[in-house]
Amino acid sequence: NDEDEDEDENEDEDEDEGEKYDSICEICHDGADDEKMLLCDDCDAGYHIYCLTPPLKKIPKGDWFCPDCCVKRAEKKRLKAKAAAPRRDGGGGKSREG
Repeated sequence: NDEDEDEDENEDEDEDEGEKYDSICEICHDGADDEKMLLCDDCDAGYHIYCLTPPLKKIPKGDWFCPDCCVKRAEKKRLKAKAAAPRRDGGGGKSREG
């Protein structure tokens, strides 16, 4: 039946249009070109190497962290260093006189 063949062809077209990607770039919102997609080792967000600022020429070796996680990690490191540093005021804070 010709109608059945037409329906089969339409189903194939629908699958192409609704292609699902494993990761979507947080910058351009496209999932194509997955061989140039970096996934953050902290939050798993995806970024094309050419969408980053500055763009990368190739996928880096080792761990990679997205811009948002880099900021969070730097802040966490700063707070940890601040907590570990000796206090200059002797640790007692301001005294209250009554």
